[in-house]
Amino acid sequence: MTHPRHSGPARRDEILDVARRLFMTRGYEHTSIQSIIAEVRIAKGTFYHHFQSKEGLLEALVDRLQVEGTALLAPVLDDPSLDAPSRLRTVFTRVGAWKTLQRDLFADLGRTLYAPANAALLARLTAATLDAMDPVLARILEEGAAQGAFQVTDAPNTARIVTRIGVSLAEVFGQRLLAGDRGPGVVADLCATCRAHHEAIERVLGARPGSLCLIDDAVLNPWFDPEAP
Repeated sequence: MTHPRHSGPARRDEILDVARRLFMTRGYEHTSIQSIIAEVRIAKGTFYHHFQSKEGLLEALVDRLQVEGTALLAPVLDDPSLDAPSRLRTVFTRVGAWKTLQRDLFADLGRTLYAPANAALLARLTAATLDAMDPVLARILEEGAAQGAFQVTDAPNTARIVTRIGVSLAEVFGQRLLAGDRGPGVVADLCATCRAHHEAIERVLGARPGSLCLIDDAVLNPWFDPEAP
């Protein structure tokens, strides 16, 4: 029997809620459309009214996660106690902590999205993420330039360079997740990779060396070496 409680946007949100929970517990590849339909108790046609495919559902879920992550940043952007370098570090720290709390979901999505078969979907989602983050970073860079912390004359275009350095780092993480690499050696290797990316961002911004550690080494342990203390 189908569920009559919700319709329209509310029904779509309910499907996404269930999909998110099942992806977290079973993984994307092991969650079928039929299992989602059964859990929500809807007709197959209702599912396809909202989503054309499982890939479309995944894209909608990642879009929702992006909105949630962006919403976390509003208090950081409006905090008068933070200078620009601190604000930039806090943006990355807050997003990283939020993802770590949902590590199983994000790790599974990372393995899925970085698989060669999903290259087109990954490209679309990456472009959407950059479109959301570019103005956030541009605002911080303009502030940093005014404070003398960053040597930036074109904040919007410089922000695009910084976000794309971030994409490079995300690709490294994604490929290591896809390969199933684990252990302290992997963490050490990724820490070195992070430091190189941080140095590149500092040079692009003309920031003081060592002032922009955007991903703390300890953050990597839960992802790649869960046995570490």
